[in-house]
Parts: sequence; C-alpha cells; structure tokens
Amino acid sequence: MHTANDNTAWHNRAAAHTPGGVHSNARLVGAETVLVRGEGPWLWDVEGNRYADYMLGRGPAYLGHSPANILEAVNAASANGMCLGSATQLEIEASEAMLSVVPWADQVRFTSSGTEAVQSALRLARAATGRSTVIQFEGQYHGWVDGVSLIAGPSVDRPLPATKGQAPSSYSDTVLLPWNDLPLLERIFTERGDTIAAVIMEPVNIFGGVMPADGYLAGVRELTRRHGTVLIFDEVVTGFRLAPGSAADLLGVTPDLGTYAKAMGSGWPVSAIAGASWLFDGVASDQVRLSGTYNGNSAAMAAVIATIEATRGGAVHAAVDEYGTALATRLVAKAAEHGIAVRNEGYPAGFWLSFDSLSAADSQQAGFEVAKALRGRGVIMYRRTWLSSAAHDAETMDFTVDAFDRALSDWSHG
Repeated sequence: MHTANDNTAWHNRAAAHTPGGVHSNARLVGAETVLVRGEGPWLWDVEGNRYADYMLGRGPAYLGHSPANILEAVNAASANGMCLGSATQLEIEASEAMLSVVPWADQVRFTSSGTEAVQSALRLARAATGRSTVIQFEGQYHGWVDGVSLIAGPSVDRPLPATKGQAPSSYSDTVLLPWNDLPLLERIFTERGDTIAAVIMEPVNIFGGVMPADGYLAGVRELTRRHGTVLIFDEVVTGFRLAPGSAADLLGVTPDLGTYAKAMGSGWPVSAIAGASWLFDGVASDQVRLSGTYNGNSAAMAAVIATIEATRGGAVHAAVDEYGTALATRLVAKAAEHGIAVRNEGYPAGFWLSFDSLSAADSQQAGFEVAKALRGRGVIMYRRTWLSSAAHDAETMDFTVDAFDRALSDWSHG
C-alpha cells in the first residue's frame, strides 16, 4: 500500500491523467521521481529524499534554484500585471540588458521557448535571403516541431522524422549533415550554395557530448559568409551558461543570429532571437510575422534584467567554472581508483566523462548507465552531462563524489 507521500503513488496518479506522467517527453527518464522543491543546488521529492542537482532544469538554474534576488524582481514585476498587451518599460530595459552582453547583435526579439526562438530565426533567415533550404546537423537538437526534429536518413537530402506524426513536406527543404565534416559541407555549398538560407547549429553540443573540431566553426563561418547564407548559433543551452551572454565570444566565431532561452532568466520561461539588424527587416512593418501573447511578459523580463545584472561582472561564471573544474578532477581521480580511465570533455560549466577503453557510442551508453545509478544514490543529472551552478559548494561536492564512487562500483560490477 502506497502512502500519499510516495513517489510511485504520485507517479501513478500523474500517469492516469498525463501521458507518461510528465508534460515533456524529455522528462520520461526519471519520471518515477516526483519533485516538490528546489533550493540552491538541491532538489527534494515527495518522500523527502534530497538530491544533489546537476540537471539544473536542463541548464538554466546556474544561479541555483530559487535565487532570492531573481524571485524578488519577478514578484515585484508580477504585482503590476503579467501581460499588459503592449510595449512595457520592462521589455525595453530587458532588451537593452540583453544586447549589452551580446555585443555582436544589433536587435533582439523576446519569445517564450527555445523551440519558438529557433522557428523565428529560421523565418528571419528565409525572409532575408529569399531562399528556403536549411542545413542542420545530426545529433543536434533545435526543438520538437516538424521542420527541425530529424534523424539521418538514406541521404543528406532525405532526413527521417525523429517522431511519428510529422508531415514529410515540413522538412523537404532540410539538409541533414554529419557534424564536424567541413569537406562535405563545402561540397554541398559548391553544389547549391545559392539555395541555402541558413545553417543552424549548436556551436557546442553539451547534452550530446560533442565539441567542434579545431577550425570547424571558423570554416563554417567563412562558407556561409561567402555564399550569403545566414549562420545561426542555437545557444538555447550554451547561451548565458558558459559566459555572461553569448558563448560565441568564447568560441571566437560570430554568427548572424543567435537563439537563447531560460538561462538568461534563471529558469523563467523566456527565449530570444538576437542578431544583425538587416535580418529583422520587415518585422516592424509586419511583413515578417513574429508574434506571441506571452512574449515580453513582465515576470520573464524582470527575470532577464535581474539575471544579467547579477552575472554581468563574470564572478558568477567564475564560481561555476571553479566548481566544475574541481568536480571533474575529483571524478576522474575517483574513477582511476576503480581502475577505470576516464577523461572530462566540454567546459567546466557543462562537461561529460568519456571512457578511454570504450568506443564513442559505448562510452556514451556507459555515461547514461552511470547517471541512472547516480540517481539511485541521490544525484540527478540529464543524460550524461554534469552542469555546475554558483550554488554548488563543498557539501555538494563531497556528497557527489561519494555517490559517484558507489554508483561506479554498482555499474562496473553490474
């Protein structure tokens, strides 16, 4: 008999009314854990179990959960009305704040989700170039809608839908290429460069665990510029997490458009498209339609302003990097104690462990298995990626390394 404060009972209750018991398919893994609260670097479930959190809402809670300064700003803004139906002072201030930390961009338009921002960026690119073809890359995620939710097919021109229910016509103009293959991309541009509206990519695929090869991003930038194609960096994950603004600054390559999301507002539902002013031609005259009832809502704008002000000087990101570096070092050393050679890849704010003795695919699977074992030991992460926050401290570090020690023992003897 399950009690009212039982994860299984609550999950069954959820599944009776909601598919899988969750409201996003990204949450199907771990859906049996029903959470009630987050504070700092910790989460609690309905049974009162505490978890060290390295999922961080899949990225945005890099200040930790429920930061007081963000909550204060959001509550004050909400008291004056959420959706006022016209331009607001907060929208203007948030736009100025956003562009102050994304200095390569001229203009910004706020939206409400990462998927929505990506769709807006693709519309801007097609409108500006008068072209229709979009190039994207295998293993990268740009949202769940038909036109971008794809997997490799029989040829680069014939990608396959990532889910049932997609209309084939919605991705007939998409070319899906393997990542980090610059010669192939050059060949595609040589063959049809005058038809390509945009190249969209995650400049660093944190959740996929793939870094760009040396010179790859610069090579893509040169190709797109030469052919008059819009380069879009999808920074829904990397934006504001790796640096106070666009990760493009770290990477040394400037796109034409960037998409950003919840990290700019510490987890509040907000996203944005930012970029060169010429790409926004036609929006103000309503020739290019970008709309949304909740775009620029007061709570989200207040969260953006407060988050940018709290992180502008770089101290927050320095703390995140310091913790991530120390954690990665200790995890690698702990694995060595078990006779397992691993190396950390990525950035201190978002890294993953690769197993030296395994192929790339097997290493990824091993990371998933260790993450599952960690959840049973009180550590939550998304896929195999470790996300650090400014709220993580010595207590969470020791707790995490101990849990990793026991989880790795479970995995290696499983």
